[in-house]
Amino acid sequence: MSCFFLYNVEKCTKREGVIMTESRCGIKCSQCAYKEEMKNDCKLDWLDEFLQSFKWVTRDYKEEWGWIRYMVGGKMFAALCKTAKNGEGLYDILTIKLEVLEGEFLRQQYEYIIPGYYMNKQHWNSVYLAGELSEELLKDLTEKSYKLVLGGLSQKAQNAIANGEL
Repeated sequence: MSCFFLYNVEKCTKREGVIMTESRCGIKCSQCAYKEEMKNDCKLDWLDEFLQSFKWVTRDYKEEWGWIRYMVGGKMFAALCKTAKNGEGLYDILTIKLEVLEGEFLRQQYEYIIPGYYMNKQHWNSVYLAGELSEELLKDLTEKSYKLVLGGLSQKAQNAIANGEL
């Protein structure tokens, strides 16, 4: 799998005098004009670790979408996307599944939460990670998404996951 932050690395390596450092998930700039653009890398590092910390989670990279998907029992509960676009450029987003009423409420409360990017707009919600949402709120929402998807699996599938069969 290629580095999640590769598009930033390509931009930075074209600049002279850029100091590069290695991070857990790939290469990040330490000094360059694109540093501001990469301010969410730390948020993505801890978020990636948090999403993988749930039991029975698998992760893959959907190249045609540019998404890192997080799944339980083969069902997606979250996705990190580096290619979400609007009129102003590229954005990092987290897409999660929530109860319909909770998703609607959150979208009314926070401008950084929108209907799911390329997903069912009723059940899925996308969060612009450049927004001012707290780490605590992001953790809470991702945990709810995980529990919702895990709880939606059949009892047989849940047992198979718990026994390492799925």
